[in-house]
Amino acid sequence: MALEKNQVAELGAILNQAQTHLETLGVSHPKLDLLIAAARQAGALGAKLTGGGVGGAMIALTKTPAQTSAVIAALETVGAREIWTQQYTTTQ
Repeated sequence: MALEKNQVAELGAILNQAQTHLETLGVSHPKLDLLIAAARQAGALGAKLTGGGVGGAMIALTKTPAQTSAVIAALETVGAREIWTQQYTTTQ
């Protein structure tokens, strides 16, 4: 529902909650945890691993270009090897 209604703050909270469950299941990794924490501290609305886990991929959700830039810088600082961004716009 949050994605469908463009409720990015709620979607971010859902991503964070999902990551907590993934950590509890033991499918995260200390390096991913570091990247996720860095993204959140830099202003990401939410962040979690993606894929099958332990593979080193994560996603972070931002709302503004400034947040995106801050998250990219934070990820680079803690050693992210590759960073991709995708911008979505709504047409309402």
